Amino acid sequence: MNELIYPKHIYDPSRRQIAVEYLEHELRKMLPSAQDKNIWKLIDKDVADWFENNNTLAPVRDFWNGFHGISRGFRMNALVYRITSKNIEWTKEEVNIDGLKFVTRGIRGLKMFTKAPMVSEVIDWYKDADNTQVKKEVMAELEDPEILKIIRDDDPIMVIDDMDDGVTKLIHDGNHRVMRRVLRGESKIWAYMGRKVADPMIYEHWVPTQLLIDVLRHGKYEIEKDGQSEEAYVKVIFDLLKNSTAARIEFSNRVLKQGVEIDKRIYERVKKLCEENNIEIPEDRYWS
Repeated sequence: MNELIYPKHIYDPSRRQIAVEYLEHELRKMLPSAQDKNIWKLIDKDVADWFENNNTLAPVRDFWNGFHGISRGFRMNALVYRITSKNIEWTKEEVNIDGLKFVTRGIRGLKMFTKAPMVSEVIDWYKDADNTQVKKEVMAELEDPEILKIIRDDDPIMVIDDMDDGVTKLIHDGNHRVMRRVLRGESKIWAYMGRKVADPMIYEHWVPTQLLIDVLRHGKYEIEKDGQSEEAYVKVIFDLLKNSTAARIEFSNRVLKQGVEIDKRIYERVKKLCEENNIEIPEDRYWS
């Protein structure tokens, strides 16, 4: 890949690797009938090639859009914004699980808590002798051989140190992997750790192209219906674009449709807002 169209960090191999490993992990759960290790080697290679070595895909764009489609579409996890944010730096490291925090109580083994707990709270709860039976039941679910045969339990989890207290680290992917270690009495786990290095935390990130298309199309429908919504939708689009050069490139070059007057009008209004806020936006190329 010779030309850098998007900001340089969007191409960062370490960010790509985090996304690739996540996709490899999730695809094994989505395709449980595929048990042949040689087949998975081929699939893993194909996934790694999505970024720039697959002639049927648009380099970069299709990789991050596809990653978002799986992580958000299947798993309801908006990881793409954090993995691609310029203001989050990522490292792979072994961490103590008792310093982590679950982001939800809606996983196996946490229903007894009224809100998402710290892992240390969960460890203490399961150490209580009165909770031994519950522990056995949850372990039977999480240690099911059929599940462990499908997943890769040793894959790194994803953690972001995004709490203002400077201590709490939120598990953004890998809750069940952490839960298994709690129940086994293990104290450490490998993680991709994301740390904020500047404000705002989510900045110069990838915004899924389809999100921009859907917002624009829904906005056009509402505007054409009542004529009163244009200002509101222009503001929504501007908010999606203002902190992301990649989003502005996608909006100008991929989202707008050639020869559609309302697209041109919305573009001009968004461009005006960008100029008023000293934000550069490419000239529209009107791809259809």
